[in-house]
Amino acid sequence: VFVAPEYNYFAAPAIVNAVDYLAREWKYKPAAIFSYGGVSGGLRAAQALKPLLTAVGIMPIPEGVALPLYQKLLDEDGAFDASEQVRGGAKTMLDELSRWSEALKPMRAA
Repeated sequence: VFVAPEYNYFAAPAIVNAVDYLAREWKYKPAAIFSYGGVSGGLRAAQALKPLLTAVGIMPIPEGVALPLYQKLLDEDGAFDASEQVRGGAKTMLDELSRWSEALKPMRAA
């Protein structure tokens, strides 16, 4: 699972660097993207990340979670308090990630 903040309308440089560095180890593995940011919820970062993942042999799954205006979900202590909608989306994403992981297992074994 990539937790991807939007950085200047793009994926954070640290994530891009990690993908470049660890591409061999992650080849034929599924990837889910949990993005966050302002109004767009980090969707531009998620959309920029998908072709990069695909280019190095990582399979980004269709399901993801975009969290717009995440600051509104922080309590007075700064702890994240996810809404039911976010929890449901995360559960769906993780369930699908598990299914894709099983489906891609033969490719990783080859």
